Amino acid sequence: MDRNVTVTISRVRQIDRPDGFLGGQADYYAKVRIDGVWMKSGHRDDVPDWRPNWTFRRAAAGNSTVPIRIELWDHDSASGDDEADINPRRGKKRLDLSYNLSTGRITGDMAGTRGTTLRARGGGDSDRAEIWFRIDHARPRVPSRLPEVWACDVRIKVLWNATATGNDLAEHEATYKGFVHLAYVGSCLVACILIALAIIGTTTSWPLALGLMVVAVIVAVHGLATGARTPSAVMVVISLLALGLAASG
Repeated sequence: MDRNVTVTISRVRQIDRPDGFLGGQADYYAKVRIDGVWMKSGHRDDVPDWRPNWTFRRAAAGNSTVPIRIELWDHDSASGDDEADINPRRGKKRLDLSYNLSTGRITGDMAGTRGTTLRARGGGDSDRAEIWFRIDHARPRVPSRLPEVWACDVRIKVLWNATATGNDLAEHEATYKGFVHLAYVGSCLVACILIALAIIGTTTSWPLALGLMVVAVIVAVHGLATGARTPSAVMVVISLLALGLAASG
């Protein structure tokens, strides 16, 4: 009889900033493959230490050993997603595991037993992170006294859910996040340009104003490329300070 294999990721923690020192915090999501079928979680912006309790479930068709792959990614709508390093071994970022349905033993890049929480920490590659997870299995519960046709319909639904690739909600969410980020960075750039024009119109410090414009454009390009928002906000503050100094001088 088939058994439902479940991978639960209870916690993820950032070690290295995926977008560099000036970039934002991690926007993690997980991709898990159980017995050849990929599943993906949602993500949350700027949460370096998160307890999402993501659950991935797949019906294993009588296999004694089930291959499992776990990947952790940082979402970035501007420059592309980056894979985090969660493998203790150098030179490899993902976790490749084998789960024995008969004994409950976990082997591969990590070792453990069913139902116990394992902690994996990146072994030195770029974008290191930590992840806490557990693997378990159970037999699907199908009521024995219900009509046979109904039970067969449930069985069909279980198989369909196990092999479905999902919908396009994640893509729509990524598009929305990208638009919000573009609007934020663009608004900061426009604010800096307006402040620079105010400096030109009210003072004689036009070299300062031109310099502010150039730097603001560079910061905006960096923000769009890396997904970082903080440098754009800092640039607006610097422009306001420059306006105040130019007006007083």
